[in-house]
Amino acid sequence: MRRSQRKKIIAILLLLIVTATSGCALLPGGLTRQQPTNEPGVSRSLLSPYLYAEHANKYFTYQEQERKWALYYRMSDENFLVRVMRSCDINKSLEESLIEALIKGPERGLKDLTGVFHTDTRIIRTDSEGDTLLLTLSYHFLEAPSEAPPDLQANPRHIRPKSDIYLQRRLALASIVSTITEETQYTAVQLIVTSDENDTLGRRISKADLFESEPDEPDELLAQEKRSEEYLLTHYNAAEIILNSIKSKKYNTLYKFVSGSPSESKFFFEMYDYDYALMDFTLSSGMVSNDGQNAILIADLHFESAGGERYVEQYSMRIEQENSLWKIKYETLKRMLEAT
Repeated sequence: MRRSQRKKIIAILLLLIVTATSGCALLPGGLTRQQPTNEPGVSRSLLSPYLYAEHANKYFTYQEQERKWALYYRMSDENFLVRVMRSCDINKSLEESLIEALIKGPERGLKDLTGVFHTDTRIIRTDSEGDTLLLTLSYHFLEAPSEAPPDLQANPRHIRPKSDIYLQRRLALASIVSTITEETQYTAVQLIVTSDENDTLGRRISKADLFESEPDEPDELLAQEKRSEEYLLTHYNAAEIILNSIKSKKYNTLYKFVSGSPSESKFFFEMYDYDYALMDFTLSSGMVSNDGQNAILIADLHFESAGGERYVEQYSMRIEQENSLWKIKYETLKRMLEAT
């Protein structure tokens, strides 16, 4: 082997050794990503695994930047949050990026969903305390929407009654907790809100900030909030809403949970034209398909009409995802109402 060839081989081997020990990882296009290192003066155990904004691009691969994340938005005029899978611009810590996406609200194409945050709400800071995310938001979180009167009281000239403003705050907190506990290592969120522009420390919110009715202890502070399905539009909650809407004849609500239905007026006419009344029902917890697009629940239904009673046992109730909402197909609904 010639001396020049040996030199080339030795140079290549040295280059490979330097690359392997330099703490860099190759990315598509020849770019490199530095291996995570501790922030100066900060214990690694206190850091989010996604670290801080100035280092974010070093730790997120292209796949992570493009992947879809679970975000929760309110179903318009309903008391539930809907799980939406969408990509986010991860240009800060993951927690901040996801919460900013919640504050901005759903994409325009999702017409059945709406945001639940005051549009001026800002993230002041995020910290960690064990498995709890300490989140400080600007005082705008507790401000009434612009269309509401100053005292938050119901007013015929305004769209938002006082009760809905408090509900919106609870939904906003629930959307944060649901998203953060699903997509990060945190199991709870402690919410802190500033009092004005000059306040950087903030205060823990109280129960009186979230509930219209006067609590036993108005100044009682809200503990760390853990995940709950109370406000989540799960497949079970959606099926229960569908059956309760039939039972109470609230067809305007039922219409929102039906896909492939005729015009709203024709739908109402056909529903009122059925010679039945759903008196009672039971519902199993159900199962969701592997792709998350379908769910089957077992329902026992008790109908009454002028002709007598009708019991339908162990009926397989199928619902499907449409634009992130669980809905029942119109033809499926009709078959269920006519089942024997």
